[in-house]
Amino acid sequence: MPVLPMCRHASPRWNLAPASEAGWSCGDCRTVLGFRPDLDRSETRHKVQAVLLTLHDMDLLYIGNATEGELVCAAVAARCHREDRFDQVSIARFILDDPTVDAESHAMYWAQRASGDIPAPVPAGSFDELFAASPPMPARAIRRRDRR
Repeated sequence: MPVLPMCRHASPRWNLAPASEAGWSCGDCRTVLGFRPDLDRSETRHKVQAVLLTLHDMDLLYIGNATEGELVCAAVAARCHREDRFDQVSIARFILDDPTVDAESHAMYWAQRASGDIPAPVPAGSFDELFAASPPMPARAIRRRDRR
């Protein structure tokens, strides 16, 4: 980790900075570092993670677990270096292009839902409604489960 010139810490953090690319700050003392192309290059994974988590938090895409997130971050960070593009819009585009995210099937699903090819899911009722019609569990199965 680089030592940050505006504070004594070495923990840069990226926060989305719409239209300015000035999102770097210190993760420890919150000193604003602003636009830092050197950190864009040396801390690319931090920036990619921040953009990915923002897209996930906004419900624009879903990342199922940390492993999936790490796979996307590694691939996108590598692509940033290959293409020498470190801005947050390019990073968002690279994330959506990544095959792990599978944005294309997401788009196809919603296009099919919009055209009526796929019916809307039936909303689930309460717990009691869902299980009222279910047959009771046999007593033998209940006893086996309780022995464990």
